[in-house]
Amino acid sequence: MSFSPHRLFLSLLLGYITLSLAFSLNSPIFEAPDEIEHFRYIRTIAQTGALPEPDGQPRGQYHQPPLYYVLHAPLLWLLDDNGFEQIVGRKNPFYAYEFAVPGSDNKNEYLHTRAEAFPYVGSPIARTVHLLRLISILMGAITLGLCYRIFCLIFAESQSHLIFVSLAFICFLPQFAYLSGHLNNDNLLILLSTVVLWWLLRFHGQTINGRQAAFLGILLGLAALTKSSAVFLGLPVLVALALNRAWWRWVPLMFITAFMMCSPYYLRNLIVYGDLTNLGAWQRTWAFDAVNQGRFVLEVAQQNFPYVFATFPARFGSGAITLGDFFRVFEVLALIIIAGVGLKIAILIWRRDTIYRVYANKIGIIVAFALSWLCAAFYLAGIAWSGNQGRYLLPGLSAWGILVATGLSAFVPRRGKWLITIGIIAAWGLLSAYIFVAYFLPAYRLQPVPATIEVPLSVRYGDVAELIGISAQQMQTPPDNILKLSLYWRALNSTEQDLRVYLHTLETELIRRDSVPGMGKLLSTDWQAGDTWTETYTLVIPPDAEIQRIFTLTAGLYDAQNQTRLPAYDANGNEITPIVGSIAVNGTPQSTLETDYVFDHIIGMRQPDIRLTDAQIMVCLTWVALAPVPEDYNLFVHVLDAQNTILAQHDGQPRNNTYPTGAWLPGETIEDCIPIEAPKTQVAAVALGLYRLPDFGRLPVVDNAQQTLPDNKIVLLVTP
Repeated sequence: MSFSPHRLFLSLLLGYITLSLAFSLNSPIFEAPDEIEHFRYIRTIAQTGALPEPDGQPRGQYHQPPLYYVLHAPLLWLLDDNGFEQIVGRKNPFYAYEFAVPGSDNKNEYLHTRAEAFPYVGSPIARTVHLLRLISILMGAITLGLCYRIFCLIFAESQSHLIFVSLAFICFLPQFAYLSGHLNNDNLLILLSTVVLWWLLRFHGQTINGRQAAFLGILLGLAALTKSSAVFLGLPVLVALALNRAWWRWVPLMFITAFMMCSPYYLRNLIVYGDLTNLGAWQRTWAFDAVNQGRFVLEVAQQNFPYVFATFPARFGSGAITLGDFFRVFEVLALIIIAGVGLKIAILIWRRDTIYRVYANKIGIIVAFALSWLCAAFYLAGIAWSGNQGRYLLPGLSAWGILVATGLSAFVPRRGKWLITIGIIAAWGLLSAYIFVAYFLPAYRLQPVPATIEVPLSVRYGDVAELIGISAQQMQTPPDNILKLSLYWRALNSTEQDLRVYLHTLETELIRRDSVPGMGKLLSTDWQAGDTWTETYTLVIPPDAEIQRIFTLTAGLYDAQNQTRLPAYDANGNEITPIVGSIAVNGTPQSTLETDYVFDHIIGMRQPDIRLTDAQIMVCLTWVALAPVPEDYNLFVHVLDAQNTILAQHDGQPRNNTYPTGAWLPGETIEDCIPIEAPKTQVAAVALGLYRLPDFGRLPVVDNAQQTLPDNKIVLLVTP
């Protein structure tokens, strides 16, 4: 079976453009890594016609070389950026709660309005940023075309299917498609690095002329004007020069051309600021991020570097949008690819295959190219705490595509290789689409209310909003765990108040969650009557949480300016405390469930321990949950005299009403001591049992001989 290479390439290119556009259109402006600062740089050039002061913006990008920003400035000069300052001032105060947990819980760094949504008619700044993003998408498309040419140079005709395996990996690599849909100077560095590798492979083994040598110098100069980390391109260039002695005569021209391209910027830095690379400006504006004042620390690099690989395939926003456990798919793929590469190398050594000897030098250049960006990422991980980002490996994209295709080819038989290739391409595309839909979209999109609400409620807050439901009213959890809880809301009226949502536990500060409505995606001043939305909260139960206790949850709204809570009313208009549910923190289930008594086959009890003092009797019970308990039962304890007259009694739920039976976990043992005031000399017995409300029906109880006890109660004689 054969396929038209050009049609397949165009199909993959269309797939990339679709995915990158999807990321771009569904990502609110300035939510990508440092996008607001990249835009600020472009805006400064467009407004002033000059480069900004390198340390003129805290946590800014003004220290970066200017090429990427200069290319965008003319377009921005023609567009309207009205509204920029307003967005800058709308930081989300609850951004990135539980940074590494997937979901929609305050993943946006800025607060956005509905005017910023497509087609951006109400927000000039949103329209402008989305138009500028198209330039980065174009850079990515050109990068793909160059990768295609590189793969054609590397893979033999008999391996032409691997060209498209490599290309599909790049087209559908979520991190690349995402970054290409946003403003970031990495996009230009990725493009220029790929052009450099293409040049080195295209002219390898050939005699070059002065024009071709000058072109390489121009490329290197442009890369140096994009990011200072382009210096790492020196490694593959040096390896290529070592393998091509015919190029040596043109090295001075290459150097002079590169120097002429980038020297005006770097010499200006040296003359005006006394700092060739503006590294000092970065240290001053990013002082909190610089490791050892920006000097490389090996131990820090070793500690941070693994995170580079953990974020290379897919991590969005400024790192707050993660894949969670789904990332293991990429870990498995990585193991398969590494195993495949190892197998291919072993086969080549065993067979002494001559075909790869022809390409050995080109492979050496590619390996040097890959190592250069590994070294760059390792270096950045050792000078900045945030330098361990997977996107710093993206300039080596073409090398990674070759690595992936080589590894997978070890498991692709010659027969049916094109069908398998199409299957691999489809799998990459579906994987990227799934990540986009399941993890990226929910992070920035206001979640709708489901057709069926698990626990309907009707709690009104002033005259502005109503809590119409909750996903679970009674939750159980061990300590050191994470829960998800959804609240469902309806706006009753528009409001000028800047409101916040609270979700707190009453008894302690176990849960203290506050948020802008919609998990940071809906300003109260922007909602309209009738709007509905879901808020899914991440609730972190700490490892030292008090166990065997139930905590009451309250939820509501408060004014962000004066911190005043809005009054809450039930469906009848009565003012209430807005209790919406509870969380039970369970103990650890036990494997041994010894009991002396059993209530209705579901609750066991060990022999009670009764202690007497002059004025008090202490009844200590050990409960055993044998199965899920369907409801909250009440405990009665009657202190009896010799005539079975009740001297004193206790009624209530176990553990002083703090841990009702409905919250118990099967296998759990619960210690429960009840002090009761009673005269020591008159106490003859204690009777106890469980009953349900409101009918006061007692649960049947049997002893360890399986005999049902009279009157459904345990009677214990007490010796004074």
